[in-house]
Amino acid sequence: MEFQDNVQRRSKLREGFSPGVPVDKYELFAGRAEQVRDVYDAVVTDGRHVILYGERGVGKTSMAKVLHEFLEGVGIRGLAVRTINCDRTDDFTTLWQKSFREMVSDGQEKDGLLEAVLGKEYIAPDDIRFVLSRLEGSRIVIFDEFDKLKVDEARILFADTIKNLADHAVPSTLLLVGVADTVDELIAEHRSIERSLVQVRMPRMDREELGEIVNRGIKKADMVIEDAARELIVLLSHGLPFYTHYLGLYSGFRALDRNKTTITPVDVADSTVGIISKAHHVRSAHLTAVSSAQKNIYPQVLLACALAERDELGFFNASDISRPLSEITGKRYGVEYYTRHLKAFCEDGRGKILVRVGPAFRVRYRFADALMQPFVILDGMAKGIVSLETILNLTKKPKAVAAS
Repeated sequence: MEFQDNVQRRSKLREGFSPGVPVDKYELFAGRAEQVRDVYDAVVTDGRHVILYGERGVGKTSMAKVLHEFLEGVGIRGLAVRTINCDRTDDFTTLWQKSFREMVSDGQEKDGLLEAVLGKEYIAPDDIRFVLSRLEGSRIVIFDEFDKLKVDEARILFADTIKNLADHAVPSTLLLVGVADTVDELIAEHRSIERSLVQVRMPRMDREELGEIVNRGIKKADMVIEDAARELIVLLSHGLPFYTHYLGLYSGFRALDRNKTTITPVDVADSTVGIISKAHHVRSAHLTAVSSAQKNIYPQVLLACALAERDELGFFNASDISRPLSEITGKRYGVEYYTRHLKAFCEDGRGKILVRVGPAFRVRYRFADALMQPFVILDGMAKGIVSLETILNLTKKPKAVAAS
């Protein structure tokens, strides 16, 4: 392969896989047909708004970014779509000030209406209704990272705004996007707006959807991937497209390092070292969780947690750790031996890397950050703590959540 060809393929790989930023082109957006349909139905129905929620890393922001392109593709044109990022300093007024500034820059100003509201010290829900009802055309206003909004009053005001817009059939749709397991965690007083709010949960992606991400990215670079290599990427991603993009990109780089255009399972395995070196924030949190001045098995116990059988929400029991820990260490450990390790993982000293829920007789655990679980496994592979064969033997489909 010529040097120039190799460089061009690397560039195309970066176009096909984007682990550092959300996907912003619909041609590279895979799966999520049900969720896209739910959002579409809300947009074309008067008085309906959307709350999109799920774990970190499942592709919520990517879906929001390609929404405009998708809607145009199905014939909905002239729709103004703007995304506003929330941060911890925001309240209801500052978020709408951000939104109205974007509308002014997009040329949506009408008779000084937006400028007048921007000049107000306090913006109320009825101000939003008044402004949006008088602007021409329809629009979608997306508030991303809504979970970062820490002011409870602001969440209540958003609920009031949604009800107000729905009651007056204002031709605008609000789309709230955030990290959460339930809608309760994102917005207060939501029961008063249930009829107006479409609740769209983004679960982890299934194997076919993740495989589609791999295929599209590899095709972009005019490369091929062996079936076993694609399946390994899917397996190691654990339903999170963030890792699929990472593994796809660096596996492709590994193949090109060998001056090959075919990606093999060895390329995927070797790419874990590169991924570990790039994931600075997650790596730092992992180091806090397992570091100790004395010899210990904290790294092995955390790795066993990552490999434990879990339910669809990512929870596992203490007993689920026994088998993977035995496979990793070559020794048999009872629950009583590593209970203290699990307790420590839930405390400040080890960064609260795990979350503990439930009463004492029915305790369950989960990684506080969904991105940590695949990282722990990749780190274990890179350091030789666990073999690929062991991972393949231990990995199973998530068990169903028991009915409450």
